[in-house]
Amino acid sequence: MKFGIFYEHQLPRPWSDGAEHRLFQEALDQVELADRLGIDYAWEVEHRESASLMELGGFNVGFDAAEKRRMWQEAVEQCAEMMVMETPTVTARRHRRLPEIGPSHG
Repeated sequence: MKFGIFYEHQLPRPWSDGAEHRLFQEALDQVELADRLGIDYAWEVEHRESASLMELGGFNVGFDAAEKRRMWQEAVEQCAEMMVMETPTVTARRHRRLPEIGPSHG
C-alpha cells in the first residue's frame, strides 16, 4: 500500500506581508518531511479558470468561443473586485446575476 499527501493551498483574509510566501514554504517543508517519512506521493491541486475547445469539444456543447471569453473575463473581474474590497458589492452583470453582498450579521 502506498500513501500520499494532498494540498489545496488556501490563504484566508486578512493577508499579511509574506503570508503567501510562508504558506508555500510551510507546504514545501511538509513535503520534504513526508518524503523523509516514506510518504510516496505529494499531490497539488491545479485550478483551471477556463475550459478549452479541445476539452469541451467532446461534449458537443456548441458554445461560442468569443462569448465564453466574455463570460470568463466578467467572472475574473468580479472575483478580483471581491478579493480587494473590504465589503464586496457585486452587482448584476451580463452573465452573472448575483445579489448584493453586505457585511455579515451573525
